[in-house]
Amino acid sequence: MKYAIPILMPQLGQTVEEATLVRWVKKQGENIKQGDILFELETDKAILESESFQDGILLKIIVNENELVPVKSVVGYVGEKGDKIPLIRINNNITNKNTEIIQAYNKDNTINYNIDNNIDIIVNNNERNNHKIQKNEEFIFNEITKVFISPRAKNLCKIKCIEFLKIKGTGPGNRIIEKDVVNYMIKYNYHLIKITPSAKNLVINKKIDLIKLSNYYRKKRIYLNDVYKYIQSLPQPMTNNRKFLSKRLTNSFKEIPHFNLTVSVDMTEIVEIKKRYNYKKKIYTLNSFIMKAAILSLNKYTIINSMTPDGENIQYNTNINLGIAVEVNNSLMVPVIFNANYKSILQIHNEVKELINKANNNKLSPTDLNDSTFTISNLGMNSVDDFNAIINPGNGAILAVSSIIKKPVIYNNNIEIRDMMKATLSADHRVMDGFIVAEFMNFFKNSLENTSIW
Repeated sequence: MKYAIPILMPQLGQTVEEATLVRWVKKQGENIKQGDILFELETDKAILESESFQDGILLKIIVNENELVPVKSVVGYVGEKGDKIPLIRINNNITNKNTEIIQAYNKDNTINYNIDNNIDIIVNNNERNNHKIQKNEEFIFNEITKVFISPRAKNLCKIKCIEFLKIKGTGPGNRIIEKDVVNYMIKYNYHLIKITPSAKNLVINKKIDLIKLSNYYRKKRIYLNDVYKYIQSLPQPMTNNRKFLSKRLTNSFKEIPHFNLTVSVDMTEIVEIKKRYNYKKKIYTLNSFIMKAAILSLNKYTIINSMTPDGENIQYNTNINLGIAVEVNNSLMVPVIFNANYKSILQIHNEVKELINKANNNKLSPTDLNDSTFTISNLGMNSVDDFNAIINPGNGAILAVSSIIKKPVIYNNNIEIRDMMKATLSADHRVMDGFIVAEFMNFFKNSLENTSIW
């Protein structure tokens, strides 16, 4: 018998480790041809389409819509009618609920259970050899432990609105039995909880732990509005983009030894130059001048445009691929101006405008978002005095640009009100030291204050 061919989650870019399968375009059992779009996927950078590489039938969908999975993992199978679906081996960190156990332990110390008639899942287990699983018993995998619960205990938890994962089982193989649930209720004074019928119905519908709810309010009676407010206080899942961003920035902050250096830039003359350009119909933003000043500085201090891929080697980038941090619908993206060191301020201005427009319309591709060598994060439009940015993975530094604020300063030995802006470079101390970063930042400052450049 011939085996079906696996469909893999594609890897789009070297830094992409996970992707969300947003929507299946083809349905299970549908005929497909090479080049047909199978599904849409979302990375931390963009929403894209994945096409089929062979003709056949979409025999099996493994990953449901809106599920986050590692790249190169199997999401489905394609083949001809009658092809066998291979066994899938997964680890103990999978949570599977409402599955019917077909067989307990085999000789090779694995558990078999069916998801449906077409596919088996084999899960390694070396901890509960002596436990015989009942047919209707729920078996749950999570990262910390494996929980067994008897049908009677499970039913009691459902009626009383109790989450059983924290209950310590005293039955065979540490199985949770009815007596364990009763003792748990006594321990946490369940009999003292008062709740209105309408509130109780909502608790049942939303599968809320009544003991947790009671501890949250610590009041005599819980009403319907209390439950609604409690639901609003519960943790809400991050968007897929925010999950990617969270992971990437956490790794960056943990693995890269950041240090920060700030300068104050007198932007008074640049503001006037921008006004003159606009009067002549050459419409630029202040960010255009800031980006060009950063590029001029990177040309002189090339180490700031470098990075270390492994903590042992330094990658010296000859081209400046300037990443621009952009916020779109509460999602952070970093489109890239490639070879920015060869482009004029007008070209840079127009390219940024085009990239922001693509970001706002969800049209950015992986090509637009990968391979930056240096990043600028500008919050000047948000009335920010000062801030530090986290280095974009794959870069050695990031420039945080704050707002232009009118301040009294000493200028030509007089106190004057000037347009001042703070700029902070977060740098990777493995690649560069404070002295060179200080020189870079002062060159950046002088570039913006020197009117002859513009």
